[in-house]
Amino acid sequence: MNEMMIDQLSLFSVAEDIKKEGKELLYELNLAEALDRFDKAVNIDPSLADISMYIAIIRFLNHNRCNKGGDLIQLARTWQLAYKETLQKLMSLARFKCIERILVQRILAKTDSIGHAYIDESNQVLPVGYCYLVEDKVQEAHRNFVDQVTTDTYRYDARLWSYLGDASWTLEHYVEARGNYKRALFLDAHSVDFQNIRHDRIRHLYCRLLEVYNKRVLVESLMPIAAWFEDLIQISPGDDFIADYLRDRIEVCRKNSHRSLVNCYDQFARCLFLEQFSMDIDFDLRFEMKELCQDLFSQYMSVMDPPLQLPVAFNIDDEGRVIVQMDV
Repeated sequence: MNEMMIDQLSLFSVAEDIKKEGKELLYELNLAEALDRFDKAVNIDPSLADISMYIAIIRFLNHNRCNKGGDLIQLARTWQLAYKETLQKLMSLARFKCIERILVQRILAKTDSIGHAYIDESNQVLPVGYCYLVEDKVQEAHRNFVDQVTTDTYRYDARLWSYLGDASWTLEHYVEARGNYKRALFLDAHSVDFQNIRHDRIRHLYCRLLEVYNKRVLVESLMPIAAWFEDLIQISPGDDFIADYLRDRIEVCRKNSHRSLVNCYDQFARCLFLEQFSMDIDFDLRFEMKELCQDLFSQYMSVMDPPLQLPVAFNIDDEGRVIVQMDV
């Protein structure tokens, strides 16, 4: 090996070491020093991987006034901004995951709110238990979520139930996890973090529907219905406290004279839950389901009273209507 190649390899090694120092400073939110290290590293070796992503992250954190002395609320709200940009496809998932890990590590190092549900209770931006999930502290996450959803304040918080499902799923408590996901989906599917949900089949179902009809809020409305059709969640008669809450929500929705398609699917999901929850056939609920969406109701009835034709899938057309595909 000639001397020039040895010198180049030595420089590349130095560049990697400087990059590593930059990452350590970044995770401590020493942003100015981290940027200085990354600049030095890339001047030595312009081909270094991920440097542009780290520099973009520093700019994002600087813009949102996140530094080593930043308070918990600012850190949580910055996480929320990054999460929203990811949903809107303005930020790559890889960049978001890196930002998330940086923020969560600082939050857990600073937090004195371990017993709380959210880092910022006034704005309910980022659940404390979710921070533990990100750091793979699953037992702590599970304990925190259970402590919260068994209180009156967060008894019907779909987001916390969903993340509790993630913790249960990771711990391989699969029956418990499906019950937690069921509550989350039927309480408020729009609050569920589908892009990070740890039940892979629920996540794949969401992605599949999103490909068919590229409208996130509509797909969220369909998720409890579709997950039940595909037997990813089960509703047992007479054994769930959320039934009374859903009855109240149904009555509120009935008083709304103008219903969007999303409202109709949300209401259909509530009716489906209560019909399954009932010990007997509820003809009033079935009539309402038929009025809300004839195609979904037909599929529902084919499951309840199987005819010769059985449904195998459903898609959504350009107008947002559900089209049931049948297998003769």
